[in-house]
Amino acid sequence: MTENSTVISGTLCSSPRKKVSPAGIPHTYIVMDHRSQQIEAGFPRGIYCRMTVVISGQDMQVTAEKLVKGSNIKASGYLVWHQGRNSSPKIVLHAHSIELMN
Repeated sequence: MTENSTVISGTLCSSPRKKVSPAGIPHTYIVMDHRSQQIEAGFPRGIYCRMTVVISGQDMQVTAEKLVKGSNIKASGYLVWHQGRNSSPKIVLHAHSIELMN
């Protein structure tokens, strides 16, 4: 199995955090809230989720610099299982494309 592709839109609910890896790769971490209406089993369902998005690499930092709390974005990328040293494991989206919607 090789399929792993996700597109999600939402609003940044906190300010971006920037880090540089030991290899010198810049990363920007954002947290976005997603709200939508989806159809499940023939019935409408209100959807809410909060997701961490990782923006990596020098080329992507140009886009990341424009992001502020409250920005509406569309993020495309792949899902990764991530567990920090002091945090619970979670699924995060590693973005290869960020589109500013506002």
